[in-house]
Amino acid sequence: MNKLTDREQNLDAAIGATKDFQDSLNRLQDPPKLNDLEEQLEDQRPLLADAEGVCEQLCDILSDSASKTEIKNKLNGVEKQYNNLNRKMSNKKAELESALKEDKDFYLSFDRISNG
Repeated sequence: MNKLTDREQNLDAAIGATKDFQDSLNRLQDPPKLNDLEEQLEDQRPLLADAEGVCEQLCDILSDSASKTEIKNKLNGVEKQYNNLNRKMSNKKAELESALKEDKDFYLSFDRISNG
């Protein structure tokens, strides 16, 4: 009988700790915050498009090929940074969504075991 009582106490303690853990993960892995960052990055896209247009105009005006190359390289550097940030953000979002799903699955399984 003591083993059953001990097991019940351990399960009760684990339930509380699991709920606290889940709450902490939910606060850390808040997809709306990540969505806000995605929106902020997407808001920069029109500025990048404007820079591309100005770059083309400037290259049409300039006759010096070295200057044209320098300007295009600067624009390419900014485009790479934008694309890298976008890719990293998408990867991180996928990782967080996967981790959140795994955590919810674990919590539901644990909840079924403790209530079953």
